[in-house]
Amino acid sequence: KIKIQTTRTDWILEVIALIGLLLTIFLVIISYNDLPDVIPRHYTGNGQPDGYGTKSLLFIVPAMAIAIYIAMTLAARYPNTLNYPVRITLENASKQYANLIMMMRIIKLLIVAMSLYLTFATIQIGLGKMHGLGNWFLPLTVLSLLGTIGIFIHRGFRLS
Repeated sequence: KIKIQTTRTDWILEVIALIGLLLTIFLVIISYNDLPDVIPRHYTGNGQPDGYGTKSLLFIVPAMAIAIYIAMTLAARYPNTLNYPVRITLENASKQYANLIMMMRIIKLLIVAMSLYLTFATIQIGLGKMHGLGNWFLPLTVLSLLGTIGIFIHRGFRLS
């Protein structure tokens, strides 16, 4: 077990993610009464709504974001219990742990940002101010998450 120091960048990522999470919750709370009873609950690959449900379903996205945020925050506290693409040794442990923790912070921030946008867009669509998420939402989501993971796995191999 090695204690990894929290850097200024780490704190900035954490604060931005927390603010995004709070904004997501705030959006649902302030918009809920203005929404129609039925809003989009599912979208096609090109961002068009193709499933509808009650507006109470809007709470699911922030709830999932909160659960992921908490799970990833807790997991980052115990980097020695997680899986790595390389063998962990006394020589590389601190670098590998710091690399994985940074990856988790960035992924956490990406998930919060996507949840914030998805919540915002669903509200706007429900109010008739938008018609879909945009063609770019799914490709950008997949690319940003897989790209981040790929970059940090590559970096992990270089650090070993």
